[in-house]
Amino acid sequence: KKHITLPTYFIIADDQDTSLLEHFDNAANGGELCANLTFLGRSGIKDVRGISVAFLSGVYDSDRFNGTDTTTNTTTANSNQFASYYQQSDVHTITEHRSGIDLLLTCEWPRNFHLAIAHGIDTTST
Repeated sequence: KKHITLPTYFIIADDQDTSLLEHFDNAANGGELCANLTFLGRSGIKDVRGISVAFLSGVYDSDRFNGTDTTTNTTTANSNQFASYYQQSDVHTITEHRSGIDLLLTCEWPRNFHLAIAHGIDTTST
């Protein structure tokens, strides 16, 4: 039996093995894998020890974002296999309740983040 000593919460990116989520009835809703190890789910907002955490599993794909590509949904049609791309409806789940969010978890870096690293952080305005 697995034992995790510290409460740990996670989301899924596009390149990870998601077979560990197959034991959930609905992987999109998340759940506890073992004591202190919790998959947050597909997208949403949850209270984690008093902190309001918004989360979005997966990565952006322009062909799948608007839900026009029917080959990939949040779970595949005949299984509990978790899809690696989020859709507009997943983002909407977060943005409709954006006030009061303390932390946002995603698997992707913000656009042009690499430029901020290349140029350093401006500390003169502190």
